[in-house]
This record gives sequence, structure tokens and C-alpha cells, in this order.
Amino acid sequence: MQGYNQRLIEEMKNRQAQERARLPKIQRSEAKTRMAMFKKSLRITGTGTPEQDREKIKQ
Repeated sequence: MQGYNQRLIEEMKNRQAQERARLPKIQRSEAKTRMAMFKKSLRITGTGTPEQDREKIKQ
């Protein structure tokens, strides 16, 4: 029984380590998607000159 529990703990640790390694990549891709959606929404609203739009994106 103790060996079984130890195996489960090791498996959980491995899974957690893999997830931790994948997390930055997932976060980067989600951030890119959000930024693209934000830029698209700015284009749809069309609030002025391209210079003003660039300023909004920088903020």
C-alpha cells in the first residue's frame, strides 16, 4: 500500500513539473491572442488617426 501511495505521489510530482514547464508557453500564446483581439477592437471602433491608435496600444 505504501509503495502504491509513493508511486501516486511521484506521478503527481512529474505531472506538476510538466505543467509548470508548459505554463509560460501557454501564457505567451494567450497574451498574443488577447493583444490581437484588442488591436482588432481598436480598428473596429476607429477612434481617430493611426498615431492615436498606436498611443492606445502602448498604454
